[in-house]
Amino acid sequence: MKELRVLTFTLLKDDVTYQTLTGGNATDPRVYYQYTPAKVVVSDTTPAYSVYYRSGTVRNLPRVDVAGRDDQVFTVEIYAQTADRCEDIADGLEALFRDSQYTTDSFVVLNCYAAIIGSPVFDDGRRLFTLSVNVHYTKIVAR
Repeated sequence: MKELRVLTFTLLKDDVTYQTLTGGNATDPRVYYQYTPAKVVVSDTTPAYSVYYRSGTVRNLPRVDVAGRDDQVFTVEIYAQTADRCEDIADGLEALFRDSQYTTDSFVVLNCYAAIIGSPVFDDGRRLFTLSVNVHYTKIVAR
């Protein structure tokens, strides 16, 4: 579901709260698909970033109609200088995706929500705190 991948990116890069908390801007929105570029800088002015990817499909049974699609789940991994920053970004994502509806070229998403997974953990390799948020797109129907 490429359209949902693009939708996730667009929502993150256009969200003022996300941009404020990560130090992102139009040329560097601080959100990356699947992999972090080799030279992502984390500093006082750019204190966080995230990596997102499609992490699963949830089968909807029984099908209500033939146009229905399985729920799609994307994981957003947040990396930040502090645990508090991770939690602030995760809370912002929860608010951004709470009870939302979206329309793409091919689909209508009738419901969406985000769920924070666990608590911030220090990643020794990156020397940053990390926290994951699952974004669930549910009740997806063809247009």
